[in-house]
Amino acid sequence: NSFEKIGVITALELKNWTTHEWLHFLRKLGRPQSLSSMTYLDQNFNLSKSQNSEIAAEWFKLSISSNYAIAYPELEKFLSKVGRKKFLEPLYGEMKKSKENSAMAQRIFAASKKNYHPLTAIKIEKLLNKK
Repeated sequence: NSFEKIGVITALELKNWTTHEWLHFLRKLGRPQSLSSMTYLDQNFNLSKSQNSEIAAEWFKLSISSNYAIAYPELEKFLSKVGRKKFLEPLYGEMKKSKENSAMAQRIFAASKKNYHPLTAIKIEKLLNKK
């Protein structure tokens, strides 16, 4: 990925990107990314506030794995309003990987589970409580 090699990508290069191109780009980035890389992407492309749920979910997954705490307030908003298992399961699963983020996942889930489909809530609860 050329962004990882040179650390810069311009808005001009991305202005006509489709959702699928963004997803491909975000998925191909190494994990974890540095704070400077995450900050650069977020400041230049406003990814933490993306209105596209597909892009937002992929960005938040990268943010969690990179410990990019700046995105966490928007992640929490996302998890409180989006109820689709296809978004929730990977994000809670990523948070479960570290002790600090696991505690955050439990807190967010407790506050948000009432907004989830009952079967999704059961699945996420099992995921979070799995040893």
